[in-house]
Amino acid sequence: MAMRAVTTALLVAGSVLAAGVAEVKGAQEWWKEPPRETGLDQRTVDPAGRFAARTKWDDGYIEVRAAATADPRVAINEAQAISMALRAARVLAYEKLLETVEGVQIDGTTIVRNAMIENSVVKATVTGRIRGARIVDESHSRKPDGSIWAEVTLGLPLYGQAGLTPAVAPWTAARPVDPYRPNPRFAVNDAYTGLIVEASDTNFSPALTPRILQAEDGALVYGPQSLADPASQMLGPVAYAGSLAEGRQSPRAGANPLIVRAIVAGGGRQGD
Repeated sequence: MAMRAVTTALLVAGSVLAAGVAEVKGAQEWWKEPPRETGLDQRTVDPAGRFAARTKWDDGYIEVRAAATADPRVAINEAQAISMALRAARVLAYEKLLETVEGVQIDGTTIVRNAMIENSVVKATVTGRIRGARIVDESHSRKPDGSIWAEVTLGLPLYGQAGLTPAVAPWTAARPVDPYRPNPRFAVNDAYTGLIVEASDTNFSPALTPRILQAEDGALVYGPQSLADPASQMLGPVAYAGSLAEGRQSPRAGANPLIVRAIVAGGGRQGD
């Protein structure tokens, strides 16, 4: 298919690609709320069965939470006990954030951990993003036994200057691919302002830089290699929305988006 003026993609998977740079949400007790049914609110639980990490694809951020305690008997005073408990909770939260980030899908075959192992620049950049994660919320309380219980929530955006996508986008875009050769028999001459891929009927799993592939031969139609300018790499090749209606309202789609339906999710991780 030949298309003119398709500059950014929007992916819809009960999930639709939408939204631009999202800010990390804060101080929400999201661990007490059920995830949305769209698959765009991915969560993991801690050993106690409570939600400990969240990747919110439609809003574009990752949040993790961790808790720790401090024994007042080893502290000089209550203020020091609070400080010790918060410090311990922060350390655990950063460890959880690293674990969560390493497992984020880049595309249908790759996760962030793969890129960090293969490329030292990616590893350093991703590590720097994690160190710069924002403390969204901190709290502490006294338990019945007198110990201090502290909870910390960290947030990391998926997109934007401090986000995860720009940390891996140059690496993904540098991977060699064969140039796409459209079939000349199929031509669309309208000036489309964006692309929406309706993927709600597939098992697609959201990824940072998913690829759009031709079904019959796997040829790459659209991917991180399509983003030439740094601003586009900062935003990432896609964004997500929970419905087709939400996707059409996104500024990324523009006034006249081309809307296509995905046939199947690609890659072993179904992120293409």
